[in-house]
Amino acid sequence: MKQNYTKLLLSIILALSTLLMHGQTSTSEKVSHAFVNMDAKALTSHFNNQLDIVLLNKEYNCTSVQALYILKKFFTDNPIHRFEIVHQGLNDQSIFLIAKYETTNRDYKVYILLKKTNNTFKAFQFKIELENPVK
Repeated sequence: MKQNYTKLLLSIILALSTLLMHGQTSTSEKVSHAFVNMDAKALTSHFNNQLDIVLLNKEYNCTSVQALYILKKFFTDNPIHRFEIVHQGLNDQSIFLIAKYETTNRDYKVYILLKKTNNTFKAFQFKIELENPVK
């Protein structure tokens, strides 16, 4: 009888952790898709109402609406050639993404910290920095 409860408990834990990981992975995939499509609106839909952005050494403490315009300009000035998530850290309360955003003449590193808020993950910190000055 005790073994049955143990098996049941382990099954429940496994099922819940799978659901949790799916939610985090789904958010990472949506963020990646937004970058690939240079879709600032889709990207900022994953931003908290207020967040910190560092974009090419300029720091902003802005709203997600202001971030939309900042990112639209970045995407216009830096059309994508390739985007790849190179590392992600996951737990039940946060997601940390490190990615590479490549244009035809420059490479950028992207850092995003998303925290769980009201059962969804929202970015509180967002950074894009130049990786190589010129190819």
